[in-house]
Amino acid sequence: MAQFPSSLWVLAIIAWFAASVAYRFVARKGIFASPQPAAAFAERWASGRFGTGLISRLSTARNCLQVQVTARELIVTPHFPFTLGFMPEIYDLDQRIPVVSVRKAASLGGAFAQAIEITYLRQDGKEGALQLLLRRGDEFLHHLQAARDAA
Repeated sequence: MAQFPSSLWVLAIIAWFAASVAYRFVARKGIFASPQPAAAFAERWASGRFGTGLISRLSTARNCLQVQVTARELIVTPHFPFTLGFMPEIYDLDQRIPVVSVRKAASLGGAFAQAIEITYLRQDGKEGALQLLLRRGDEFLHHLQAARDAA
């Protein structure tokens, strides 16, 4: 069996990352997490996961997410370099959820950070789940509820 030259592996990895940057550019998704000027709540370097299945339990994003609540959306985006290599697309970490789609948001408690469980209606009509680990969980819940009430 022939060996794949190491220089080709390096080129393949560079191409993979370049393709992910090009995809994010075309899809109008940022490489760097940027704060929304109208965000009522924003927390950087949070943790979280989407879904309830085995794959989502294995793919928890630890301390690499930015969570924001605006008047219309709950926005969860990964920080650079976690935006590279199609990681947000593979693990479904780049989300913009309309606040009117949020069905339930509840605190699960926590010592140093507060676990928040959110259920929402996805665009395909199915129910989605999101779990976040936030240092300012009560403030997040307050702003999310205020945005839902105003919508």
